[in-house]
Amino acid sequence: MVFAFAIAVAGVWLTQRRPAMRALSAYWGLFASAAALNVFSSWSGAIWRDRILSLSLTTLVVALHAAAVPFARATMRHLADDTAEAPVARTAMLWGLGVCVLHGVGIWAALRWVPDVRLVPVIWSRALHAVVFAVPAGFAWQQQRVSSRNRLSMLLLAGGFTALAVRGVLELALGLRAGMPDLPTWAVASAILFNLLGFIALGAASLIAMAAEEEAIVRRQSDELQRAERLLQQGQRLESLGRLAGGVAHDFNNVLAVVMATAENLREDALTAGQLTEIDEISAAANRGRSLVRQLLTFARQQPARTETFGADVQLGELRTMLTRLAKGVELRIALDADSARVQMDRSQFDQVMLNLVVNARDACEAGGRISVSSTVRHEAPMGVLASRTAATRTGDAPPPEAWICIGVEDTGSGIPADILPNIFEPFFSTKSQERGTGLGLSTVMGIVARAGGDMIVDSTPGSGTRFEIWLPLASASAALMAAAATPMG
Repeated sequence: MVFAFAIAVAGVWLTQRRPAMRALSAYWGLFASAAALNVFSSWSGAIWRDRILSLSLTTLVVALHAAAVPFARATMRHLADDTAEAPVARTAMLWGLGVCVLHGVGIWAALRWVPDVRLVPVIWSRALHAVVFAVPAGFAWQQQRVSSRNRLSMLLLAGGFTALAVRGVLELALGLRAGMPDLPTWAVASAILFNLLGFIALGAASLIAMAAEEEAIVRRQSDELQRAERLLQQGQRLESLGRLAGGVAHDFNNVLAVVMATAENLREDALTAGQLTEIDEISAAANRGRSLVRQLLTFARQQPARTETFGADVQLGELRTMLTRLAKGVELRIALDADSARVQMDRSQFDQVMLNLVVNARDACEAGGRISVSSTVRHEAPMGVLASRTAATRTGDAPPPEAWICIGVEDTGSGIPADILPNIFEPFFSTKSQERGTGLGLSTVMGIVARAGGDMIVDSTPGSGTRFEIWLPLASASAALMAAAATPMG
């Protein structure tokens, strides 16, 4: 029976190749080996009347059962967190060797000091055997209580290990009569029955637990696949929207070119100051339209990038005057601590990121508010909006760079409600009026940062303000990340 369960468990492992199944298969393999030795131990004691050989073989049986304990623990740990674990073969050997020595010393002492009392070595052997069976049961119940994964499988195995532990305790109770010449038939039958029931319970629990583990793994993989499909569909929708926006932007740019050329022609023929004012308004509106076109092209990823390497703090210093003007009515503080850190990207797109963020911060603040712009060098990898969105679909990415520049834009405005926060990077999503916003600012910023191989972090508390962080890799690592970022985001 033990061999049948061992073969069945090994067959399931060879079919599914799960880590927990492998450890459980090794556990049953050791039990099968112990069962074979146990047959010879019983034969040598009952037929050959060789007590020394029987006790020696029993010592090896107990040692094999002890060597199986680390595999039982490994099974439960794999079920608990599915993490890779160091090989347990060495630990199993140490357990087996330790119990073998302990069992052998106890038997030797019993035979030396009380050779005529046959009950002593039997009780010692059964007691040690019961402890060996009880250890996996205790660990299994403890692990089952604290783990949240594969709980059904762990519960089944905990029950199976407990059945073996109970079997060991009952055999210990029967051992009070075992080995005596007048051992009654009911005791022998009870011992056989307890052995059968214990191993049947563990064997059935092992096979059902394997099936439950496979079902749980398939369910998790199905959930991950559905999530990846949702991300892919979202990426396809964004890609289609980007192509549409790009086409509209190109055509609209041609129309604006005609409007601006016509305005310049009219400027030459203008007769009054009022006409010149109207022509200036036409030109200003056309320029705003061209700015919108640039945002659409950036969102569509059709805006040609002029990649160069420059100092981020130097560029922020050059933008200081323009940012101050944009933040009219609001106090602007700039603290630059990135020193000579350099980034590799389109300089004009870097400016566009900062302008968009400062304008958004200004719009969120009331008169007398404050905007803080800062830059620092960080050495930990960020886990921001872009990293979390692409984590499910990334495979084999290069390791993140060791150094980043973090540019923070923080305001003391009204903040962003939690229910709106997940949507702020969607194209055309805006809480501003139509006169103040197009809903393309943050989506444009995200597109630029993604192409630069960076990431974004946003933290907002309604009523207290919002902080945006732009993480850009230093120039030494930017090229590889920019190439990887050129693929569409899911």
